[in-house]
Amino acid sequence: MLGDGSLGSRTAKLSEPYPGTDGSGILIYTPEEMHDMIAMAAAEGRGSVIHAIGDGCLDLILDSLKKVHDEIPGDRRDGIVHCQVSRPEQLDRIADQKLLVYAQSIFLDYDNHIVEQLIPETARGSSYSWKTLIEKGVNVSNGSDCPVEEPDVMRGIQCAVTRTSMDGTGPYLPDQAFTVKQALDSFTSASAYASFEEDIKGKIEPGMLADFTVLDRDPLETPAEELASVKIAETWLGGKRVYF
Repeated sequence: MLGDGSLGSRTAKLSEPYPGTDGSGILIYTPEEMHDMIAMAAAEGRGSVIHAIGDGCLDLILDSLKKVHDEIPGDRRDGIVHCQVSRPEQLDRIADQKLLVYAQSIFLDYDNHIVEQLIPETARGSSYSWKTLIEKGVNVSNGSDCPVEEPDVMRGIQCAVTRTSMDGTGPYLPDQAFTVKQALDSFTSASAYASFEEDIKGKIEPGMLADFTVLDRDPLETPAEELASVKIAETWLGGKRVYF
């Protein structure tokens, strides 16, 4: 589900106005509509995964998911897509409600140029705080957000590890930087867990699907600022080499 707009267009729903403006963004659904849609999915045993860029939208989603979970308990692995602008207490709520977060570290490439101007001070020190969520026990998976961004995983991994843009702008909240291992896991094992497929994919070990890539060098031994230059040498799908 789509919860709000984007930060750059000032349509992401914030809990207070954008600095220097009277506008705080938009919500796609009313609280009643949000609740009813989540409840409809939950009644069929399905989880809800909802786009939230602004902390105002995140408030609505957290309230709606909590209410529906109380009404219809179950392990549906509900989640938040993006989870960009957030206040400290919201990070606690995400962990307490055992929600998943579907992050896109590549967004830091562009957003490093605008966050200081667009994010209210109340959320500036706790936004894009995906490492804090991991430390709180939240499953944070990562994605490219293609086709909005290019499907280039190594650029996303570099942003996750450096917290800077490709041009070096930043870093934004460098204490939120992933290790290379955390970044790799976010694109693999954490993503498999998010889709209830942790028993068949996301790791290279016996019994798992033989889906993997071969890189042209070891990312664990590559300088952080050069991770985006690591190339895909081979791709294997179902045990067959499909790209080389």
